[in-house]
Amino acid sequence: MPGSISGQVLDTSSRGIEKAKVSVKDVAGAASAEVLTDINGKYAIPNLAPGKYTVNVQATGFKSPGGMEVEVKEGQDTARINFKLEAAQVVQTGSISGHVTNEKGVPVAQAVVEVVDAQEQIIGSTKTDANGDYTLANLPAGIYTVRVQGNQYLAARNVAVISGIKTDGIDFSLNVVKDFLDRLDDARFSIESPISIEEANQAVSLFSVVNLLLAGMSQRRVGNEDKTDVLGVLNLYYGLQEGSLEQRLPVADPRILWGKVEVELKDLAKDLDQLQSDVDFLNREAKRQFNLGTSNNVLGNVQFPGLFKRYVEIGTDPLLSIDIRKEEQNGFFDKTKIAQADDLLKELKALLLQIVRSLSRYGTAATKRVNEDWAAFEARALEVLITVARERVSKDEDDKNPWAVLAILTQRNRETQVAPYVVLGRHGGKLLRYAMDIYLETQDQLDNFDRNHLRDLFQRPGQVFWTDRIRREADVIKRYPLLNWG
Repeated sequence: MPGSISGQVLDTSSRGIEKAKVSVKDVAGAASAEVLTDINGKYAIPNLAPGKYTVNVQATGFKSPGGMEVEVKEGQDTARINFKLEAAQVVQTGSISGHVTNEKGVPVAQAVVEVVDAQEQIIGSTKTDANGDYTLANLPAGIYTVRVQGNQYLAARNVAVISGIKTDGIDFSLNVVKDFLDRLDDARFSIESPISIEEANQAVSLFSVVNLLLAGMSQRRVGNEDKTDVLGVLNLYYGLQEGSLEQRLPVADPRILWGKVEVELKDLAKDLDQLQSDVDFLNREAKRQFNLGTSNNVLGNVQFPGLFKRYVEIGTDPLLSIDIRKEEQNGFFDKTKIAQADDLLKELKALLLQIVRSLSRYGTAATKRVNEDWAAFEARALEVLITVARERVSKDEDDKNPWAVLAILTQRNRETQVAPYVVLGRHGGKLLRYAMDIYLETQDQLDNFDRNHLRDLFQRPGQVFWTDRIRREADVIKRYPLLNWG
């Protein structure tokens, strides 16, 4: 009988990488199979003859890890062949463009425009064309000063070059009023800061991390000290040894269970001891970035809950469950219904831009290390929870759900105190990642709210509609609302 290989491809923040190519070669180096990962980064390769194989992974924008040697046994699935990929180092370049005029506002041709760094080294140089326009392309990402040769023109300082983005409107004029008005109009002086993809992505990761923290946080007395327990790690580690969980969490054979989880629980308890100092920081960031949790020593982002809730409302609106173009082609279509659906798409795009701006504004690269440490810890703790849940003795299959076990360990109500945070971390995190993906997809058309553009964006033929993806996650969140959030 043939066997199979399955697993998951993740980035360094433990997020699944969609459409990664997973290939398998036999010992002779001959290709045996090739598949793409799903939306969660998971893959499965069936119908493999028993034997040894090398599994390789490739994903756009990521470094390719070395091949992994795997043995497939007859009739068995070789599971958890997982890969964690690092982002590839790419040369990040952008461009600067603008216009040069004289005292009368007339374009100046052949003016030399230079870009210099903080050390006054010239990074790029060009001349204006007959219309006074210039473009400096292929500039490394960074902060620069742009100047026109000669001392007559006021230099433009702190001009940001962002990878893949055109920084335009860096204009110069010898007409002092025009020069002032042009500068006031350029992006450097916008009331809204440029969106930082890195900081927004860190905020997205933090959202899932802190919601799992809030779902599974409790207190445990260890010796003479009260410690914060997360995801039941300490309660399991000490409770299984003491036998204090036998009444609340009966299992078939406590000794067998302890043998399965002892080493991992011991390591997790030790890691949690080292991570204790992060708990207050995470609570503050949860409040500051998302207005989540109970930390009172920091100002919360009070706008975020309203934006997120409206995202869920739009996502679950029946109007967006239809294929708008297909419905329109129906000879009996409702014009009012179609118009309302188009209006919802318009609101959805504007809303997603607001959410991404909020993630960028409140997110910070300072959470990168914490995100990675806690994502790794929580992933391991979840595996312990599922192991314990499967060993639980109960006639009700729902009792073997890991979140039911967590509710017992934390002594909290599963439906109202655990589930809402779990759902936000799991499904809400996906919604925020979707927001980032949609933003990146339409980054060069942020101001385009044309009906056909919106339909192409959210309901592109031949692909899974964004409206369908959003609805799947939003439906679950709507069933488990977090009370008093906001």
